[in-house]
Amino acid sequence: ILYVDSKVANWSYWTVNGAMLSSSLISAKLTQECLHSGACSFVPDVFHSRAAMYGAGLSAAAGVSYLSYYLKRKGYRWWFVPAAVVTAGNIAVSTHAAHY
Repeated sequence: ILYVDSKVANWSYWTVNGAMLSSSLISAKLTQECLHSGACSFVPDVFHSRAAMYGAGLSAAAGVSYLSYYLKRKGYRWWFVPAAVVTAGNIAVSTHAAHY
């Protein structure tokens, strides 16, 4: 059984990780559209399929969410940094992909 401490997984945890998940989904969608237009050459061939892109992206987001939870549970003040870095990366990719 999975135990989630509500003192750790509070509004700030869910806000940061929700933003990361949302940005991951938007980034994948925009990148898929960019691939179909033939403009996104930065995406490795293995991630050209929608299933591979979502599978890897959402798995990575889940791992980063767990890392954030772990760091917050241990009392690290900078627990949100991994999710914030992923969100920033997703914004950069989405910004590029949205141009095409």
